[in-house]
Amino acid sequence: MIMAYEGKFILSFLLLHSYFVGTLSTSILANISKEIIESPILDRWMNLDQSMKENMKSFLNGVLSHLLYAKEVLNLTSQCQRESLQLISGLKNLETWAIRFLDSSAKPQSGFISGAVSSFGAYKQCLDTVATEKPYKGNRKALFQGQYCLIDVKPPLPNKTRVIGLNDHLEELRNFSGSEFLKTVTKMAHYFHLIPSRLGVCIPSGCSRTDMDQLAKLTGEHMHLSAKISTCEVHEKDQYTETVIFVICVCSFLILLVLLSSLVEVLSHSHKMNLEHKGFQALLAFSLLTNFKKLFYVKSSSDSLLFLHGIRALSMFWVVLGHTYIFHSRSVFMFENTLDFKTSMSTFLSQTIVNGALVVDTFFFIGGFLTCYLFTKLVIQKKHPFSILIYL
Repeated sequence: MIMAYEGKFILSFLLLHSYFVGTLSTSILANISKEIIESPILDRWMNLDQSMKENMKSFLNGVLSHLLYAKEVLNLTSQCQRESLQLISGLKNLETWAIRFLDSSAKPQSGFISGAVSSFGAYKQCLDTVATEKPYKGNRKALFQGQYCLIDVKPPLPNKTRVIGLNDHLEELRNFSGSEFLKTVTKMAHYFHLIPSRLGVCIPSGCSRTDMDQLAKLTGEHMHLSAKISTCEVHEKDQYTETVIFVICVCSFLILLVLLSSLVEVLSHSHKMNLEHKGFQALLAFSLLTNFKKLFYVKSSSDSLLFLHGIRALSMFWVVLGHTYIFHSRSVFMFENTLDFKTSMSTFLSQTIVNGALVVDTFFFIGGFLTCYLFTKLVIQKKHPFSILIYL
């Protein structure tokens, strides 16, 4: 019984936007008549406003009853409960700030079958939204502000394996005998290990991370899904904590040290000062002039292995390229439809991205090669016999 009420309460919130728009459209279309069409524009706008308020009020009355019943079971903080009630009150009155909360949250979008499983809502609009009381003598008192949260949603999945192939099919779901639609989804279920469905919601800032974790978990259990909060953000003023102040001081000290050492080197050249002392040498290690010369020194000795520079440069570009694509694809920003990932990664040129992990072996090869080369060179030059201790 309790789970039924909780499920209704949470699902009511999640489906509020689509339900409201649908019932509003139905109500308006059902009441269209010749008299309404021919009525003055102002009256038609007033009728529209009244219709929206009635539909919103009738729906939120049910949501409010479930909220009052479930608040003890969900163990929400008092601040979250209070601000949620204020949000419901604002929606009933069609307050602009309350509609901004609703409008900033994720909504079902087209292309789900093609892999469009994420909807991020309006991040900046949510953070910029401030709930206010009704104006009193021209002034509005701020109640709370918007808090943007990302919810990661996944279907029931087995434990993640070490390697996941694009064409894999989870063994646990091979014998699924349900509807044709879900049978199709099971063939792509392993993608959720890499790219979960992410939904952005805008909630009152007074709801803590614990409150949201409870709501997400309860909603997921009711819908037979796994749901958890990925991150929550509130627009806050910059605050300088002790750690931040310490880092600023350290960075400032290093900058001053670099400027001082550079100034000393410039003065030493103009006044022909002797900087052979170890203290001056340690100071010049931070000089911009000294480090600039070393960084851009391109001459090499006759025994240098120049081909290694090319291998390192190509490997470095390969690492950057691979991480760039992998980062974006896992963040669901690279592909609007997840299934496009499979199609794109199946092309010949995309193999450089898919097999990007192999570039790590290049650096292992360079390290091992240089170790053997330098050790052999040392043994030949100094005519030492081979020794494990020297090699180590």
